[in-house]
Amino acid sequence: MSNIVADRVKESTTTTGTGDITLAGAAAAHRTFGSVCADGDIVPYCIAGPSEWEVGVGMYVASGTKLTRLEVHGSSNANALVNFSSGSKDVFLTVVSRQLDAIAAFPITSNLYARYSARRSRIDLDTNGYVTKWYDISGNARDSDTAAANKCKYMDRVLNNKYPAVVNTSSNTLKFSALAAQGSPFTCTLVFIVQNMKGFSGNGHLYNWAGNPIGFGPASPLDRMYNGTLPAAHPGGAGVNDADLPPQFLAHPAVVIHAFNGASSIQSINNREVTVSPGTTAGGATNEFRIFQSNTGTDVAKGMIGEFFIVTAFLNSTDRLKIVRWAEAEWGIRSP
Repeated sequence: MSNIVADRVKESTTTTGTGDITLAGAAAAHRTFGSVCADGDIVPYCIAGPSEWEVGVGMYVASGTKLTRLEVHGSSNANALVNFSSGSKDVFLTVVSRQLDAIAAFPITSNLYARYSARRSRIDLDTNGYVTKWYDISGNARDSDTAAANKCKYMDRVLNNKYPAVVNTSSNTLKFSALAAQGSPFTCTLVFIVQNMKGFSGNGHLYNWAGNPIGFGPASPLDRMYNGTLPAAHPGGAGVNDADLPPQFLAHPAVVIHAFNGASSIQSINNREVTVSPGTTAGGATNEFRIFQSNTGTDVAKGMIGEFFIVTAFLNSTDRLKIVRWAEAEWGIRSP
């Protein structure tokens, strides 16, 4: 799965409605999507008819030569998904202006174990917009296997009021069972792009991989999500002193990094290191991985996740800073 930008790619379509667009062949002096895309590739697109138009990011589906509309950036329907009427329309590759604020190259070039992005991944939804599957774009095919009765919702334009995210407002979770055990103690780095996280039940967990969580209870600075400087250290179990926080502490997106190096770990939020229930003595990860919830189904967290990825290596401070700078460009995060 790759992000594709190419010249002179335009096809026609007579598709109606809000679903996938069936591509009906290249326009004169142009190429088809299939000539530059493989199945699952991500493309910036424009669909234009006599009186309707839509610009966004989609995914090319080889079977049936279709374009799945993943993220709408602008449209004739008040920038929402267009319910296209009958008649011929053009579908072509373009440069989406909103992508220009995310031109930084993804900083991980080795040991990428799994990556899930609300902006870049394919996400399957049910008829109510709840996530039934979130696809791994690392190339390792470690897709989610969410139970039908335990879902989180996909929402556009929520993270930073601009980007899509997977959102939990109740006691739901996303479960991933295609992850192999990493040993005990294990070495890895987990990165999350989050916003508005808070404990919902118990302490709340951003994730749980065999007892190695990031909590969101009253003791966590992530329960006071903000853009600015964090206290230099925050021991697990101690409450956050609101007097230490700047006035703009709520509702900003953040990049959370949890790096394990054997029996020790480092957690940082927007490149400021903190200590919050690091789980340093817990056993190595099994194949079950959950976000928004502990492995027992309790300690639920509410909030939104735009992206997360796992690297099977301990990333040093230089590499962690590269991730923060990438997140600033990709997700509009402002860091100290």
